[in-house]
Order: sequence, then structure tokens, then C-alpha cells
Amino acid sequence: MLDEAFLADFEQKPHVDLRLKLLQKLLEEEIFYLVKQKNALGKELSKLLEKTINDYHNRVITATAVAQMMVEAKKKMDEERKKKKERGAGAF
Repeated sequence: MLDEAFLADFEQKPHVDLRLKLLQKLLEEEIFYLVKQKNALGKELSKLLEKTINDYHNRVITATAVAQMMVEAKKKMDEERKKKKERGAGAF
């Protein structure tokens, strides 16, 4: 869902704010599980998401920049999940 194709036409579609809010909720759920497992990446991504959303609300950055951050965060979480799976620790 969160990939380069998603970013390509992000601002071209209607309801950008609503789409960002939904993406934020999805990421927050995944980040919550990382934080609950005391994973350092979870804390890092939680702070980054909060700062990014605040910057967006203060009109410091654009919706596209927020979406880009979310895509990067999702990639980091996927990489972390893959590493854990390879180590046999299971998915978060």
C-alpha cells in the first residue's frame, strides 16, 4: 500500500488530509507493537511520525513530504520484520 506508486499520484487524488489521517492511524498501530516489544525502532518512528504530523499541521512541510516519510517508515518496519524473521524471532 505504501510504496513509490502510491506517492506518484498522492496529491492528485481528492481528500489528501483524510488519506493522511488514515495512513497515520495504520502506521501508529504498527509502531505501537514495536514500542510494546521495546524495539528501539518503534520509539524512533513514533517520534518521527509525531514530529512530521506536527510540521504538516504547522504548514512547515507538504502532504507529499508526510506521505514520503510514511513510506520510508513502512520500509524500515518491513526491513525490521524481515530481520526478525531471518533470526527466527518471529514477526512483530
